[in-house]
Amino acid sequence: MADQQIHLVDHTDGENTPTSQPEEQRPKTSDSHIDVLYENQRGWFVFGIPLFSSKALWNFKIDPAPWIDARFRPSAVNITNAQVPDPSWVWDWKSWYVDMSLDVDEEGWQYSLLFKGSPWHGNHPWFHSFVRRRRWLRKRIKQRLPPKTKESARERLFGETFSIGTTLARSATFGTTSGLQSVQESLNEEVRDIATLMRKLKAAAIDREKIIIIHKFIDDGGEELHYLAEQVCHP
Repeated sequence: MADQQIHLVDHTDGENTPTSQPEEQRPKTSDSHIDVLYENQRGWFVFGIPLFSSKALWNFKIDPAPWIDARFRPSAVNITNAQVPDPSWVWDWKSWYVDMSLDVDEEGWQYSLLFKGSPWHGNHPWFHSFVRRRRWLRKRIKQRLPPKTKESARERLFGETFSIGTTLARSATFGTTSGLQSVQESLNEEVRDIATLMRKLKAAAIDREKIIIIHKFIDDGGEELHYLAEQVCHP
């Protein structure tokens, strides 16, 4: 069986209709998704001229809403105001496009006697074409966020202008011998988790020691770095 070819046509004011792909070859991963909206209208042909409108739809017990989603449930949005689910998604296609791969007319409409229980067809003989619908598609993808590195962790905690090396040198210049020994001992100890970090920070007597402890945590903390901001903002 040949792959089903998806053909798209731009019936909005947008440009650059995406190149069609065989449905079986389109990527189906959690990083991309094609949203679907159906546009519904009811009407009549007068001297071969279609006079259809969403305002002519009957009550929802017989007709669907003017716009419905892929599961044929009423949609609160249409192609003019639909948004991605959350900020982690962005639109991959510039606008919505009509799916022309089905049995449709030149504008992508399918016609039927009723919205439920009747076959859909692309031609429109007047005696069984009282309702019509067309399917709109738009692809969205997950944003590729930069990896969480030790450098970015330092920037989130201290800002871009913070320099641990400079701060340590300034602090050590005015420190005592016992203070320098305490600093050296802290440098030799690993700080791999938030619990150890908090315990050592509470036990530290001077700011110089706290800075070194935080420095060690950034180097040794690994995955624990991702959760430190939450602990700082929500103690």
